[in-house]
Amino acid sequence: MRHAVPPVLRTAFCVVLVSVLGNVAVIAPAKAQRAFQGASQGEGASPGASKATLEADYTITAASVPVGKAAWTTSITGDRYVSRAVGRAGTAITFFFSGQASVETQGVLRKGMLQPEAFAAKVAGDDDKADIKMSLTDGTVSALSVTPPDTLDHVPVTADQLHGVVDPLSALLIGSAGAGPLGARESCQRTLPIFDGRRRYDLVLSYKRLDRVETAIGYRGSVVVCAVTLRAISGQRRGSPLVTYATDGREIELWLAPLGATRMRAPVRFSIASLLGNLVIAADRFAFHTPTAAQ
Repeated sequence: MRHAVPPVLRTAFCVVLVSVLGNVAVIAPAKAQRAFQGASQGEGASPGASKATLEADYTITAASVPVGKAAWTTSITGDRYVSRAVGRAGTAITFFFSGQASVETQGVLRKGMLQPEAFAAKVAGDDDKADIKMSLTDGTVSALSVTPPDTLDHVPVTADQLHGVVDPLSALLIGSAGAGPLGARESCQRTLPIFDGRRRYDLVLSYKRLDRVETAIGYRGSVVVCAVTLRAISGQRRGSPLVTYATDGREIELWLAPLGATRMRAPVRFSIASLLGNLVIAADRFAFHTPTAAQ
């Protein structure tokens, strides 16, 4: 039997799972790092370009109670990347959310940033079902399919709002062109213009503090903590409980771990504070797999 958990928390769980932390990153030291850095400067991939991947597992909790799991895998070969994520809440926790979500994106690395070309998402939850396919060209949405269409009253998405955007998977691999490690404040001082196929919103990041984190597998060290503000632009349902939940003066944090010597950081923790209980997505495993020197 389900407990009387507010629908807004179930909605927030589903959307956060798909849209906010739908991203994983890759680290590429040694020979792979040189290919990676060359790609980030706009060079093409060589025929024998090395491949590097990250496998990450996250636990999702609400009010300190485990409510779900998510797994991500991302690989970069030369100047191309592919990222996939799957999250599920099983029958043991159906008091909070029952269902699953999957996302996939692929594209190219340019000037230290991910530039998506194709994005797909499937959501199958209590109060939200969707199959989304989207193509992008130079940051502009060039094709979009959403099934079933949302027939509820929502803020219209205009054509001019679909320029200069990224999908939610690509957005949170934080990078920058240039040389040397990506600084802590530089990591956070940015606005991420996101379109997830239905909603257009900005995640406004600002520097908050430095911290440390240790995952059960894979990473132990410093992280930069960014404060996050959600700025809804269009596509959200009028009076959306999610928008109210996420913009009602809540403390939202994104913890970013450095990716070796590259100018990139990736999420290792995300949290939304609430009097009803904090929603937290935290990495249990953040494991890098890179080619050996012999490769």
